[in-house]
Amino acid sequence: MGRSGLILLALSGVLMSACAATEVPEQGGPMGEAGAAGAPDGEGELTPDPPPASGGAAGAAGAAGAAGAGGIPGPTCGDGYCDSGESACECPGDCGPCSTGGSGGTGGMPSGGTGGGASGGASGGGGASGGGTKTPGEEAMLRAESGIGFSYWWGHGRFLPEGPSASNAGSCSGSCPNCSHSGSYGGDCSGYVAKIWQVPSSNIDLTKDSHPYSTADFDEDGSQWSTVPQGSLKAGDAMVYRSGGAGHIFLFGKGDPWGSMYAYECKGCSAGCVKGYRTVSSAYHAIRRTGY
Repeated sequence: MGRSGLILLALSGVLMSACAATEVPEQGGPMGEAGAAGAPDGEGELTPDPPPASGGAAGAAGAAGAAGAGGIPGPTCGDGYCDSGESACECPGDCGPCSTGGSGGTGGMPSGGTGGGASGGASGGGGASGGGTKTPGEEAMLRAESGIGFSYWWGHGRFLPEGPSASNAGSCSGSCPNCSHSGSYGGDCSGYVAKIWQVPSSNIDLTKDSHPYSTADFDEDGSQWSTVPQGSLKAGDAMVYRSGGAGHIFLFGKGDPWGSMYAYECKGCSAGCVKGYRTVSSAYHAIRRTGY
């Protein structure tokens, strides 16, 4: 081989080394998996239960960043639910008659009467505006709507019947339990469910801060709730898991109990109290409030 050939081979080797040095590892490897170690469905941060609240039991940790449904379609006209993003005029079968006066949609409840929206439901269920009588679980979901949009407040549960505004929604920063909260309203996952389920029976005032139970409590059957087959989930039921001193609980609104379900939950510090489609792992089990 001549001198020029040797020079070309040397230059090729240098270029190949430079390309190899600049390669970027692919996303999604073991170090790129979503969620903290041991978190079902990669739900993100697993936080221990907060300390006992005054006059109540310890509170529950919210698992931030629940696994999403990944491409699951959003609001669907004709499914019997007035989802966020739908309106009475666009989906009259879901959100009631198309008019300028009515009582508004409930954002996730079966059609057949809007029941006064979140405000009416939160104060005791509200009256149906033309449909059949709502089940206790459906009434609970009316109350659940009033909590959506508030901030995550670790170890607390306090909301407003009319829902949040820009001035009172509050905010959470950091990673719980070492998180900080600004504002006077909000809740964590178990504080929210206890308030919506009105357990114990004295916990009926949305505006009064309370946190009577943790996920450790909800994970065990008792006189106020018990485990039910996951396939029998209905509006107002809950899904809960507890593992290694941490856990999460959320309310089931609708959907596939074994797949994509529409959940209401105080999800975590960064997400706050939200609703939307999600899935769960086998670590969860279904529970139902007594009387629902």
